[in-house]
Amino acid sequence: MERSYASCLRKLVSGFRYYRNGILLVLTLVMFTNCFFILHNKMTLFRIEGRSPSMKQDTSGTHRRVTPISIATAVTKLHETKIQKTVHGKNLVVLYNAVPKTGSRTFEHLVREYASRRTKKYIKPITFPQNLTKDTGQLKGFLTSLDSGSFVRGHFPYTSINRTDVSVVYINSVRDPVERLISNYYFDIYGDGETDTGHQRHAYLQYHEQTIDECIEKKGNCFNFVYQYYKRQTFYIFCGNQPFCKLYNRETLKKAKQNLDNYLLVYDVKEFDNMISMIQKMLPDYFYDVVTALKHIKMSEQYHTSRKIAPQNSTLAFLKEDLQLEFEFYDYVIKRFQALKTKLLSD
Repeated sequence: MERSYASCLRKLVSGFRYYRNGILLVLTLVMFTNCFFILHNKMTLFRIEGRSPSMKQDTSGTHRRVTPISIATAVTKLHETKIQKTVHGKNLVVLYNAVPKTGSRTFEHLVREYASRRTKKYIKPITFPQNLTKDTGQLKGFLTSLDSGSFVRGHFPYTSINRTDVSVVYINSVRDPVERLISNYYFDIYGDGETDTGHQRHAYLQYHEQTIDECIEKKGNCFNFVYQYYKRQTFYIFCGNQPFCKLYNRETLKKAKQNLDNYLLVYDVKEFDNMISMIQKMLPDYFYDVVTALKHIKMSEQYHTSRKIAPQNSTLAFLKEDLQLEFEFYDYVIKRFQALKTKLLSD
């Protein structure tokens, strides 16, 4: 690396000694440009590998040899550390296609309260018609027709929206897979402070056993229909509308990971307060003082499941094993979120 610097400098000095000669001046500029790009490319590769551009010596006293990496590897590493950008302006449509029981209604409550306190009513919270999830065409039509400023929270799969009149922003949340599934199971039986007990969320409610332990142990209709329904929810939400997205396998995991690049922010429900600070920085005009507003908004616990029966150790062991793919996705999301949090909140 040092020899590259020295070589470039010697060529520059030699060229400028004869600067009166127009031809040599042009050649000097060409050499300078070539040197610049050579050094810039090397520095870029060093950064991607996480190495210092200076050559360190090993115990033998010889220079350590740095192996260049391929362009494909460089692009992959940059992709893995991609940090979502800030979106300026209020000409937005914000879509929160929430995974059930990951704190989305708490955030929606905050947004509605925040919007009602604005002097200029540019945020428009919209109630999502849940029946639209049964028809991909109607769902896309609804999302495409939303006015500027709309905020929509609902349990619908990721849907690609191409609009030139507004910026479409996706956000979402995740939760420990075992906690999420257990909460969802008992919510559909007992409801919460907002939803009536026994509120039917899906067609399989009739198959519910009284406890999730019984549901898993008996391996009957509850396990085959109810449990499998809850198990697929996270991948279904992040994967999208394709038929295979209703399955639970590595293909849906892969697609769900890929779609994370289409989200402005995906956060862990345990990071709610940090998420508020981050979303204010990422949408500085849409949520320009939401952190301050949060201090004056009473956050209710009415969205907590009314009753949850603690599972047996054998049930917990089964769930941790059976939900390994979702845990892989959850850990992947957490790593991305922590990197983004460090980037935004380090100051």
